Amino acid sequence: MAKEEGKDRQAYWRKVIAEFERSGGTHEEFARARRLNVWTFRTWLYRVRAERGHRQSSRSKPRRLVEVKVAEAAVSGNTTAGVCIRAGNGVAVEFVGVPSPSYLAAVVYHLRGGEQ
Repeated sequence: MAKEEGKDRQAYWRKVIAEFERSGGTHEEFARARRLNVWTFRTWLYRVRAERGHRQSSRSKPRRLVEVKVAEAAVSGNTTAGVCIRAGNGVAVEFVGVPSPSYLAAVVYHLRGGEQ
């Protein structure tokens, strides 16, 4: 039963995201008009787009390698882990703590410009 509910939820959010993409509105406007929590909406938006991008790239586009640089962390009294993503255009996104891999993938996807 839980699997069916999960599939229903995914189908629901795919439909909502498709409506949003046709709307041309902002996240906030769209969520407010449909009485959705904007953060929940964004979570599903990024999840659906990342999933869609993964499926498209695996079927039609060759895989690209992305350079990853690992730097030594500055030693200080703070042992909190974090992540910093730097795009080629100079934009940097820093996280205190380590987000889920799927969320990081969605961030990278959007930093690269989406459907490139």
